Parts: sequence; C-alpha cells; structure tokens
Amino acid sequence: MLWLALYFPALPLEIYTRGAVDERPCAVTERRDGREVVARCNPAANRQGIHTGQSLNTALALAQGLQVRIRDRDAEQQALQDLAQWAYQFSDRILFDPLMLLLEIGASLRLFGGLEPLMQQLLNEITALRHQPRHAIA
Repeated sequence: MLWLALYFPALPLEIYTRGAVDERPCAVTERRDGREVVARCNPAANRQGIHTGQSLNTALALAQGLQVRIRDRDAEQQALQDLAQWAYQFSDRILFDPLMLLLEIGASLRLFGGLEPLMQQLLNEITALRHQPRHAIA
C-alpha cells in the first residue's frame, strides 16, 4: 500500500478567504484557556507581526484594520468532506483526520501512469480549488 497524506494547515483560514484576492491582514481566532487567540493568519497579517497563538488583543494592536473571523470547525469539516469527494477520483480509500486526508494511492498508480503524473494532476487540481496542502507519501 502507498498512502498520501494531504494536510491542510490553513483550512481554518481558507474557508473564509478561498478565492479572494484581498491582501488585507486577516486572522482566524479561537478560544483557548479562557482567552481569544489567533489560530491562523494570512501572510499580510504575518508581515505585521501576527502569529499563531498570539492573543487577539495583541494582534489587533499590531495590525490596523485586521479582519477577524471566529474559527468554524463545522465549516472546516464540511470543506474536508468536500475535498474527500473530490479526492475519490484518485483513490477509493480515504481516511479523515482533523485538517488532513489520507488517500491510499498505490492502486491508482497504473491508472494515472505512475506516481509523478498522479501527483502532478492532484496538486494542480487542488491548487485550482484554492487550497494549499502539505503532502507526504509513505
């Protein structure tokens, strides 16, 4: 068996910004230990000193006009399910993990002409869907 892991670390942000060309600083926040903290931020926010784990108050002080969104785990799960539906063209064995899809791709290699063509098509399509996953094969 050959497994492909597609990890979507920016999914909490992508559900709000996918397809947008807006370069204003944006952060997704969540509640941790009784305080609101940055869960993810876009590159524009990062350039202004905002980073994951930072308190919302600090982030607001650093970035004037910061767009703040509350993390929506239900929307993340729905996006991951939508991605799984898309991924069935590459594998019929798909497992879920928070922010990750695992696909058994060994059986699909012959259909796609090998690992390199399969990966090229998969990554081109997922980029067109405006997602930026990290991937690993084992």
